[in-house]
Amino acid sequence: MLRATADGFNARQRHSGRGLGGATSCADCPSGEADLDSNPSTPCDSCSAGSYSAGTGVACGACAAGTADLDSDPSTACDACGAGTYADTGSSSCTACSSGTVDIDSDSSTPCEICGVGEYSSAGVTSCVACVPGQADSDSDPSTTCELCNAGTYAEGAGNSCIPCIPGTYVDVAGSDEATDCLGCPAGRYVDSPGSDDIADCIACLAGTAVSVAGSNESSDCIECTAGTYADTGAASCTTCAAGLADLDSDPSTPCETAASPDVCPPRPCPADFNRSGFINTDDLLLLLAAFGRNSCEFDVAVPFDGYVATPDLLALLAVFGRSC
Repeated sequence: MLRATADGFNARQRHSGRGLGGATSCADCPSGEADLDSNPSTPCDSCSAGSYSAGTGVACGACAAGTADLDSDPSTACDACGAGTYADTGSSSCTACSSGTVDIDSDSSTPCEICGVGEYSSAGVTSCVACVPGQADSDSDPSTTCELCNAGTYAEGAGNSCIPCIPGTYVDVAGSDEATDCLGCPAGRYVDSPGSDDIADCIACLAGTAVSVAGSNESSDCIECTAGTYADTGAASCTTCAAGLADLDSDPSTPCETAASPDVCPPRPCPADFNRSGFINTDDLLLLLAAFGRNSCEFDVAVPFDGYVATPDLLALLAVFGRSC
């Protein structure tokens, strides 16, 4: 039996009679409606979007976080949102996680989380994708895909930047995934800046200098050739003047020369005074011994000046040792 309120109606119910003769019975609010003003003399109210009611109530229940009124029917229960989406309390729809964010806990009642550095995601997913080696999150935007590292750089793991090849090395392809992909400049060349992307970036040693190892990273690695030798541009080693040739101009950047007469080297006033001290001493002897067995006009003492330092030159120096010029 229905229990009446002070004004003759149950708080959960509405008057359903007709005409002026008065109500003959009290009616429950149907599903999807509620007695929102708790006034049994007024009709039941429809529940708004994002809420529902099973009927016979004085309030509509808001959809809980993680659920939504997907069918816009307040007489039915709210629906659970799927993975990769979320919904706040009282929602009429589930919202997909936007690109760059994910439903990492697969809990649609919690907000989506932003992907970390070196990761990205498309919309409506539950996990972030890490950049693979050879790629990087160059724009630090988790909503965009990772970018291939340019030539001259590499990336060994997930990160937001590609690493330039160190000076002395280069890599001429994109997508390199380890430091060893950066190749050393060949012998005879060097590069002194990072991030080189072509072997053409390697600078040739100047004529008269050479470097014998790969991966040189500064111009000072190119060593000047000694007397009696020479080197062309980009040489890996200095070349000794061949027999019958001499370094007539003492310039290691020019080739050795052949003279038309037996005297290959031009005469000098005091040929044994190498250090121009005006006195033939131990320093001169040591300089000659250092050049012994090489082609060199500078250290050629014995007449005829054939441009080759040998025993006759040593004997000629010893013959005047201790004398002044």
